Amino acid sequence: MDNKDKIFHISLLITKYLSDEMTTEEERDLEIWKNESSHHQQLFQDLCSDEMKRCKAKLYADNETEEVFKFFIQGKREWKRRRNRRYIYRGTAYAALFLLPLCFAFLFLFNKSTDFSVFERIGEDLVVKNKPTLVLSDGNTLALGDAGFHLCERNGVSIEMEQGNIVYNDEEISSDSLLYNTLEVPLYADFKITLSDGTKVYMNAGSSLKFPVAFGKENRTVYGSGEIYLEVAKDRHRPFFVVLNDLKVEVLGTRFNINSYRDEGFVEVTLAEGHIAAYVDECRYDLKPCQQLYFDKNIKQAQVREVKPSDYISWISGEYVFKGKTFKEVARVLERWYDVKINFTNARCGSMIYTGVIQKDQSISELVSLFEKSSDIKCSINGKDIFIK
Repeated sequence: MDNKDKIFHISLLITKYLSDEMTTEEERDLEIWKNESSHHQQLFQDLCSDEMKRCKAKLYADNETEEVFKFFIQGKREWKRRRNRRYIYRGTAYAALFLLPLCFAFLFLFNKSTDFSVFERIGEDLVVKNKPTLVLSDGNTLALGDAGFHLCERNGVSIEMEQGNIVYNDEEISSDSLLYNTLEVPLYADFKITLSDGTKVYMNAGSSLKFPVAFGKENRTVYGSGEIYLEVAKDRHRPFFVVLNDLKVEVLGTRFNINSYRDEGFVEVTLAEGHIAAYVDECRYDLKPCQQLYFDKNIKQAQVREVKPSDYISWISGEYVFKGKTFKEVARVLERWYDVKINFTNARCGSMIYTGVIQKDQSISELVSLFEKSSDIKCSINGKDIFIK
């Protein structure tokens, strides 16, 4: 039995395990495979995890497909009594549909480390997102997956993780001595956090946020890098400050986006609603809705320009909007999101102008295919390296 046949065979055994339809011989075969290595045992746990089940439930949450999926996951015996030909045919068809992505999942995970937890089904690919990490005030680090949790910081602030969102509840706790947490969002991930004052912060790939567990009495100050979108809770008595490497933003209550990656040559502050003041060195720039402060770090020059805010904050709803960007600029964004390295073997390709919308839930192979179909470029993928010529 070659490797592909073995993958299909083990996938079939796991499918039958999920549906509680295994024979004694099949149970023995599966146990033999699992006991071959600890890696196989981990693969089995991942494929039978709640994340994978939720993924398949979402994929097949449609009419009778959902019923068939429940048959596979829950092993409901009443389905055995449904001998109607129509159900047998459809059940068999949907069984094949379930088995195919399971094979893709197995093939993907077989060649990857299993230090991940968020699974999403996209076309023919299984996307495995990286985990954000939360560094607590005592230095302990938590890897944030799908599982919920509840804990208390040293000053009594309650921290809850629900449905992929961390919420801090300070219950009027205030102190002259502030405790800080740091949220690190790696490449190929994004995350949302609600601070103790009710401010909502969306964080894009490769971003970080250092913030007080509970804010002080005079102001609310956080420290960020990367790309973050904030919906600041109103508090006239405590102004809100975002401090970055090259500037500081002051606000009382508003919605705005900051793009400030350390490895980029610019900073963008885009206002969607309300009023903010951005400080660059000794200069103050007041922004109104639909205005953006663009700061060129190379020449130390800032300008305020009119923009369409939705083009710059669309990433929080799952898409990147590019208007008149060079392919090299687009590549920088995609490298962070997909955790890849895009190499231009032809300089002409990097200077090409690209306008379009890219969905964040597209797989990298789908995206490469899209680029090839919409232009005369040729792409190849080798691990995490993408070559464009």
